[in-house]
Amino acid sequence: MRNLLFKGYNEKHNIDFTVHSCNKYLLHEIISVFKNSFKKVYLKEKDYLLNNLKIVCTWQRSDIPINFVSKKVTKEMDKLYENFIKFIKKIKQIVEKKNLWIDVSDPHTGNCLFGEKTNCIYNEINGLKYLLKYDNEKLGCCGMVLHPEYGYHGYPITFFTNLNLSDLKNLLIIA
Repeated sequence: MRNLLFKGYNEKHNIDFTVHSCNKYLLHEIISVFKNSFKKVYLKEKDYLLNNLKIVCTWQRSDIPINFVSKKVTKEMDKLYENFIKFIKKIKQIVEKKNLWIDVSDPHTGNCLFGEKTNCIYNEINGLKYLLKYDNEKLGCCGMVLHPEYGYHGYPITFFTNLNLSDLKNLLIIA
């Protein structure tokens, strides 16, 4: 794994995660997707972002394989998405109380979930492949990164924040 800062698991929401520092390779894409929300919270300097931005790759284990399209798969993915939203809202509330920044790559669109959208999307597949070095497969017009334990049962969502690592570790575990 590249730039790994921390790895853990949230038992309440059954979400495992890895926290990574940002680097120049990913920074350009992240800025293009989140630039409108960065403007609102003082994150204009690339050096600041390189030193403070954390990339959090989250995974949930699905009950069924999610590598094909069906009503059952859609229902399962919706359940996992809602679980993630409950998890991230708790984290977002605390991060914003500290007057810091957080946003999510929306798995439905690739746009930012909380901030003002741009015309760019975050390529989560490329980000996960680069940071985690997990196997991946092309599926139709999209792709799928295969979690080493979950395989086709892995549902990833990536979020980004400038919260300090110590506070972020605690939040991820207890949220």
